[in-house]
Amino acid sequence: MMPNITRGGRMSGLLAYLAGPAREGGNEHVDPHLIAGDSSVMVWHEGVTLGRESAQHVAAILDHPRRAFGTRVTVAVRRKSTDGELVTTTPGARVLVGSGGAQEELELPAVPLVKDADVWHCSLSLHADEGVLSDERWARISEQFVAKMGFADPASEAAPCRWVALRHGLSKGGNDHVHVVVSLVQEDGEKADTWNDRPRAQQAAGELEREHGLQVLESRGAGRGGRESTPAERGRAERRET
Repeated sequence: MMPNITRGGRMSGLLAYLAGPAREGGNEHVDPHLIAGDSSVMVWHEGVTLGRESAQHVAAILDHPRRAFGTRVTVAVRRKSTDGELVTTTPGARVLVGSGGAQEELELPAVPLVKDADVWHCSLSLHADEGVLSDERWARISEQFVAKMGFADPASEAAPCRWVALRHGLSKGGNDHVHVVVSLVQEDGEKADTWNDRPRAQQAAGELEREHGLQVLESRGAGRGGRESTPAERGRAERRET
């Protein structure tokens, strides 16, 4: 089972994509529906096919803690400067201080380049020859996955994050998969811990493979992991969420 993580800053954009028609060249989205998630969402949308309006309602519920507390979650970004160099800051502004003939020009500190990244999206995909799992089985896997990641762990003292797991048919390559979407602002307004989330997701996936009798990715045990998306692929996915 391969986890593939992207981050973004617009919950409504991601849900619109997951519940909407496939993009050109992508897999056809069939019967997009929630199979698990926070009770605040599932009480409204469990067992129903999502459309544009219902997907936006799901997004609004997931996004509520962020809006209520005004918490901003960001990640650093790199951009090309005019001379082609990759930079992580913008130059500080130059300002005049003092008055009259005693004025002095100072340069303020450089400002880090960041983007909003409160939306955590992870697809969990099986190998095509593993067949198709039931909603019930994927629901249990998703619940255990978010608990192992620390986003909604009943055994943890940390406030939970709001999250959902959504299915919309097979991938273009015939892979059964589920999309796990998490708001990284917890119910108490604090930011969720995403440190080392990619290796942690690989570890969680490996544990779930064994617990649920799924095909074990041997390369993960050898420290190589499996194929995740490239930076360019992650960039395209993240643009749907920003």
